[in-house]
Amino acid sequence: MLVHIVRLHVQNVRNSPLRTNWQHHLLEDLNPDQNEVALATGHCLALAGPGSGKTKTNAVKAALLLKQNKRVVAVTFTREAAMELRSRIVDLSGESGKSNLLVGTFHSLCMLQSNPSVGLKSSFGKNIFEQMKAQSSQRTNIATEGDRWAYVHRAIEISGCGLEPEEAMSMIEQGKAFRAIGRVLDKDMTMMLEAYESILLRNNKMDFQDLIVGAVTGMKNGTVTPYQCDHMLVDEFQDTDELQYEWTAMHARKGVNVTVVGDDDQSIYAFRSAMGYRGMKQFLDDFNAQRVVLGTNYRCHEEVLSSASTLVQVNKGRLPKKLIAHKGPGGDVEWQPFGNRSSEANAAALHCQQALMDGKTCAVIARTNRILDEAEAEMMSYGIPYVRISGGSILDRIEASLMLDIVDMIFKEKNSTGLDGVLSWAGITEASLKEFHGKFGNAIIMGNAGDMKDIDADDVEKEIWRGFAKKLNEIRFAAKNGKAELAIGGVATWMNEHAKKDYQKDIINSCMNILVRIKAPIEKRTEELRRRKSGKEMDDKSAVLITAHGSKGLEWDTVWISGANDGIFPEEKSAVEEERRLFYVAMTRARKHLVISSSKQPSQFIHEAGVKRTDINAPQQKTF
Repeated sequence: MLVHIVRLHVQNVRNSPLRTNWQHHLLEDLNPDQNEVALATGHCLALAGPGSGKTKTNAVKAALLLKQNKRVVAVTFTREAAMELRSRIVDLSGESGKSNLLVGTFHSLCMLQSNPSVGLKSSFGKNIFEQMKAQSSQRTNIATEGDRWAYVHRAIEISGCGLEPEEAMSMIEQGKAFRAIGRVLDKDMTMMLEAYESILLRNNKMDFQDLIVGAVTGMKNGTVTPYQCDHMLVDEFQDTDELQYEWTAMHARKGVNVTVVGDDDQSIYAFRSAMGYRGMKQFLDDFNAQRVVLGTNYRCHEEVLSSASTLVQVNKGRLPKKLIAHKGPGGDVEWQPFGNRSSEANAAALHCQQALMDGKTCAVIARTNRILDEAEAEMMSYGIPYVRISGGSILDRIEASLMLDIVDMIFKEKNSTGLDGVLSWAGITEASLKEFHGKFGNAIIMGNAGDMKDIDADDVEKEIWRGFAKKLNEIRFAAKNGKAELAIGGVATWMNEHAKKDYQKDIINSCMNILVRIKAPIEKRTEELRRRKSGKEMDDKSAVLITAHGSKGLEWDTVWISGANDGIFPEEKSAVEEERRLFYVAMTRARKHLVISSSKQPSQFIHEAGVKRTDINAPQQKTF
């Protein structure tokens, strides 16, 4: 009943003859739910499903407030999102509202909050900063990501906790948050945090989390002023951790009207301590916030949205919401099983090639970068234009680089000294390589038993050297006799014999397949392969290769989710509800056509989403 009354009020405001022209102009493109968020004057939680126009809603709400001379602070998680939101707000509200507007990430806003004099130098937020004071004694040298990991490794040694670096980093971040909000730290967390912070202090550095810790602690002890604004908008609220939640809540307690926008079903950063459903539920309870569901999806056709919704509803820890596909029916979702990962990657590449030929945008999404390596290899081999967003190119992997070095040296007759990298990778130490070169010079030759006695290297290293020298002769013989594919296969065979991990063999075999498939003179193939390496920027003429985590916020006409196998997606070590949300995010990147593929045991998520198997042997007529 209450929701009905509120919506009637919103409708009345929209239709009121007293409403100004600028209000009408700003609100006319919003649907009723978006209008409800835009016009909410108190605390508000907007549950924004995928493709529901949350950025547009935030921008309109901010513009409406600025037109009323209200001071607005908007918070995002990335600098790019902040720049986009700020630009859209200014486009709607005009230049005159700049002095009452401040948009930034949690980190940048906390840095400015502790140093308001810096904020006064900008045209944005002057009316907010002029009433703020801070007595900040924070260090200002921010540690780089490389610095942080180096410090973590050293802190592990100092503390003696014996953790993996990722576990230690998570413990440090959690420890800082717990201490700032007054929670008790256990012994291990205390030891790790003290060791890490002693290293930061010794290097006169601070990390990004210290910015938020400083702001929260300063607001508690009165040395830092909360932002002097009327309204605060927080985007992607499901991704906030406990410290970011406390920073937001402290402003709400000081009288700032806070609107948080997010989707607990798209909370995929538990490994970064994101609160997700728990944080959104807590905001509702703590502040008796108005709850609005932005349930109209403007991105996906009904078939895609229905399958994704069916999947995520299996989760128990979620706020209920009904989603509606604005585009209606007209899409399709299918599951294609394959006998092996190679044929799966090949099909994904050809699918993208056809989509690009039809003038449609497309992406291959995977849980891991290893799955994307295989898809990338197939894209390269067919010369399909692509952009690799996640994990770097397969050509950057050491096995790929070494394989191309061997092929270059064979077919371009380069000096063999560069093969030391290959022999080192196979297991020969630098000291032993000097011994071999001291005996044989720059040549890589088998030598006889007497030669080997004079070399100070162990028997395994000698066998690696002799085996490689023998294989090198065989490969060169095949190459000189025009058997290029046989020679390339010989390189791959030798490297596979010395690979320690299965993923290394996958990279080696993928590179072999590419080199064999490329239609060019053999001496030009490595050059052609490097030329086909991923572009830098996404565009409508290239397929996109991206992880599920990286795909959030993006969309394409057709999406292929590769590697949907149990043990891979969901990943065995991750909580299944988190993995289900991640799969939901991947599914809802597709506007019209979604293919989910698997090899071996298919993911439980395929069944839970109600996706039917497609007979890949039958002729397929696709309309993208």
